[in-house]
Amino acid sequence: MAEKELKGKEFNDFLVWNNIDGITLQSWQDTLPNTLPQPPLRTTPWKILECITETDAQSANKDALNALMQGAEAIWFDKGYLGAAKEVVTKGIDQSIAPVFVRGENAVDIYANLFRSGESPNTETEGALLLDGRHIRERGGSPVQEVAVLLAQFIEVAQNNDHLEQVIIRTCNGSSFLTELSKLRALRWLLDSAMKHMEKSIQVTFISTNLSMINARNDEHTNILRCTTAGLAGAIGGADFVMINAWDSSWNADLNFSRRITRNIQLLLKEEGRFDKNLNPVDGAYFIEHLTEQIARQAWKQVQSIEGAGGFTTYTTSGALYQEIETKRNELLTLFTKDKAVLLGINRFQPDTVESEVSTEKSQYKYLPPLLNLPFELQNAVNV
Repeated sequence: MAEKELKGKEFNDFLVWNNIDGITLQSWQDTLPNTLPQPPLRTTPWKILECITETDAQSANKDALNALMQGAEAIWFDKGYLGAAKEVVTKGIDQSIAPVFVRGENAVDIYANLFRSGESPNTETEGALLLDGRHIRERGGSPVQEVAVLLAQFIEVAQNNDHLEQVIIRTCNGSSFLTELSKLRALRWLLDSAMKHMEKSIQVTFISTNLSMINARNDEHTNILRCTTAGLAGAIGGADFVMINAWDSSWNADLNFSRRITRNIQLLLKEEGRFDKNLNPVDGAYFIEHLTEQIARQAWKQVQSIEGAGGFTTYTTSGALYQEIETKRNELLTLFTKDKAVLLGINRFQPDTVESEVSTEKSQYKYLPPLLNLPFELQNAVNV
């Protein structure tokens, strides 16, 4: 019937979806997958999480309180604060209503030192452990690699800590809307299955954020659309908190405008779009269920390879993780430089006045490839 409706056009050319992340799927679906994904049902809507980056404690507290007055529902302090500074930044915030995360304090990234120098993670760290998918995605890793790494880290931590109670998982969303929301559903499903298999009961908090490596200075307000798809993917995919960071932080000192806009994206989704009323809107959607199942299947295959190599820490220090991400990074760059993938304003539909994209600062991580600034890389490739 589909071929008849195509009137001579090739099925594989028009109804087979090949995305830039290496996933191939028929766009036309009329059945659910044999193995139906079963991510845990959401019972409460996501919270709007505001990222505060100021290093001065008083300024950070002022920005946090202002954000909460303007619609934010939780705060993420991205800088570590010691001693009295921690009391200053949280002053006036009712944390029973507006949860507060302080990176390095109650959200401890135990794998950062592993990536930086090969130091084995301390799984007995007090407070909630942070597993951060940004390490993978901001270097050109794929959504499937992100799911595999986060799951492998979770398994290693859960096996090495009998008293583990809480884990925070931060995922990173690009502009491939359908892939990103399905990725989050696949991750939630796999983690739930892993805990049942290990007979563990661990509170997992999912934070979804946007991918900064695609933020372009040229035609910069196109980034608002990228932020919107990233935020919507997190909300529909089942994140507990959605954090959309300012898109212009690498070239603009005043972030008041971009912060307000990114906050309003989520307020629009809730107050006008009513996306907080239907908490599991894509469950049972043929295409999404098939995509979720395929991402989970590919990610689990990678997890098995990591486990077979001796676990995540051994896999990382052997250099295998570096090579896997670098391979995907190079494939991604090739797609964009050969115009098989599009970044608006950079390799297609450029504005009349072209500005120089900002280069990325050097990474200090030994066991991960350098950070990838896609607009900068493409602009220089095109100009050459």
